[in-house]
Amino acid sequence: MMRTAERIGRVIPGDLRRLQIEASDPAASAWVAANAGSGKTHVLALRVIRLLLDGVDPAKILCITFTKAAAANMAERVFTTLGHWVTLDDEALNHAIRGLPPDRIRLHLCWGSWHGPHVTDIPMRDIIEVVLQANVGAISFEAGNVRHEHEWRVWEEVKLPDDKIILPGVVSHATNVVEHPELVADRICRFADIVGRER
Repeated sequence: MMRTAERIGRVIPGDLRRLQIEASDPAASAWVAANAGSGKTHVLALRVIRLLLDGVDPAKILCITFTKAAAANMAERVFTTLGHWVTLDDEALNHAIRGLPPDRIRLHLCWGSWHGPHVTDIPMRDIIEVVLQANVGAISFEAGNVRHEHEWRVWEEVKLPDDKIILPGVVSHATNVVEHPELVADRICRFADIVGRER
């Protein structure tokens, strides 16, 4: 679980916070050396987030840490912050579509169709609870893309609300190989077996 100064009751002094903001600026060249627990990972995570906000391709961001645990901690901080922001936007989304019949609205999750490794795509499992809070009747997503096809298993762990259906995209458009009809049928059946044929 991510530890933040606010959650553990620590107050970051204003001058230190200003230094952290300066060090997290992607335009600045910064060298951060400090004791354990002093905020180095926090600064690095902020820097990654600011790079993403500046439109930098996630595949072009390289962060080197000394341990896998440190890398996982930093990734968790970045995903948690982004997930929090998505949650804030959900309220705005629901406000924007208020009064519209939910069964006429679908929310599409898209990881893009660009040709590349897609190793920086956020896993569906990390965002699905937030997505399900949207006041929409249907959720569409890629289910034939080789980077995301395995995510049908998410629906074994997460209950689809009774007022929603899913629209999995079961034919990939990221390949020029014609997928066999039985493969496509298998994809459809996986979802139908979990959430029900009618949903």
